[in-house]
Amino acid sequence: MEEIKTFEAKYALRLDEATKAEASREKDILNRVKDLLNDEKYTWRTIDILAFKSGVTKGEALDLLRRDPNVVFGIGKSGQIAKLKYRGSDTL
Repeated sequence: MEEIKTFEAKYALRLDEATKAEASREKDILNRVKDLLNDEKYTWRTIDILAFKSGVTKGEALDLLRRDPNVVFGIGKSGQIAKLKYRGSDTL
């Protein structure tokens, strides 16, 4: 019984560390994507470009962007696109 408790304690610690690392990674990716969306040269950016320039898959970029209420999606000539409702100084 003691072996099980020891295993569970070690597993819980590792799970917590992995969860924190994943959350940090996702935050870093979202920051890179939002930096691209804040670029004044572009109102809209394709999901493909956002994913490529952020170093993630298109699916991963979409998953992160869908969680953000400040992101708006549309369809452009090049496929699915996104923009921020409010940019930099426009934020509420």
